[in-house]
Amino acid sequence: FKINLKKFLGTPIVRYKVTWDKSTGPKGSLRYRLFSWRDFAIWTRLEYRLKIKNGWKVKNGLGGAIETEYLPEHGRTVFQTKNYLATDVIPKELTMKTRYRVQGVYHTISPSGGTKIDATWDKFSDINMPSDFRSDDFELNTAKKTELNIRHVEDFLIGSVYARPRVNSFDTVKQHLPTGYINLKPYKVPNLNLIFYNYFLTSYLDYEFSDKLSPSLQDFESARLETHNIVSRPFKSSIANFTPYAGFVGIYYNKSPLKSSKEQAMFLYGANLSTNFYRNYTRHKHIVEPYVQYHAITEPTEKVDTYYVFSIEDGYNKLNLIKAGIRSQLYSLKHIRAYPTFETNLYANTFLDSNFIPKTVQKIYFD
Repeated sequence: FKINLKKFLGTPIVRYKVTWDKSTGPKGSLRYRLFSWRDFAIWTRLEYRLKIKNGWKVKNGLGGAIETEYLPEHGRTVFQTKNYLATDVIPKELTMKTRYRVQGVYHTISPSGGTKIDATWDKFSDINMPSDFRSDDFELNTAKKTELNIRHVEDFLIGSVYARPRVNSFDTVKQHLPTGYINLKPYKVPNLNLIFYNYFLTSYLDYEFSDKLSPSLQDFESARLETHNIVSRPFKSSIANFTPYAGFVGIYYNKSPLKSSKEQAMFLYGANLSTNFYRNYTRHKHIVEPYVQYHAITEPTEKVDTYYVFSIEDGYNKLNLIKAGIRSQLYSLKHIRAYPTFETNLYANTFLDSNFIPKTVQKIYFD
């Protein structure tokens, strides 16, 4: 149960609350607005918690917090922090321990909408801290991550910087220290109708295992540079669209299990063949698109066990794939958008390289 005495005092400066938790017992809290100016406020919180063991022994814990809020009227920026420190009980162990959690969120969008910054941080004393204090008093929905993402959009490119360090030693995290990404606007060569697609990634990655795991698991790290370049040539007619493409993927690692740098390279090629049928209704437009796609990757220059694999993005292998399906899309005629209101995709995959993927009963997929 909860009792909020704010209703009786009639002031937003002081807030009281009494709660009862099955695992930790009764808890009383006092929240006081220490400072306020325009859209910014600082709050302090004092808590007292009891834990009754075997009906007789009483454990108690005293805690305090400092919270900040910045919520400007324009709505483009949100800044909130919750910082908690307590001498509290661990529910399963019934032992006293100093516990803390420092967390915050920051989101902002530039007035033009071209730049967006999202940041979260969350450091806590022990792995059970977030689950033991699950109330809204202690949660900012950080997903227990500490990360920074800056995204910028121009007419000719999309760029981003992403950073994610490990701040809790009991977490297993692929650290981005940081990762930069640039995606150039597709360029069309006049008269030839060739379209070039290019994006580039530069990272320093450090895969850290939890200190709670076996010491036989060794951390690994490397700088990683990637270039992804594709050229395509669409052919359109009143009956169907045919688009062949070819490209190159190159990845450089300055460290590897073999104590040397590694250069990974492979070629991509394939084609898309599709047609579509549509019908307009009063409020929607329905498009049905049968398609056949062929995707191929040549044999990579490096074997998968000769370089560090940080994620599936490093797991390139030879591929010959035919994908055939029917895509159904529903667009709103009342609210014009670049994406469908509803979409389904029914398809099947056929792998031509039977040495890599054994032949099995064909499967149909529905997304």
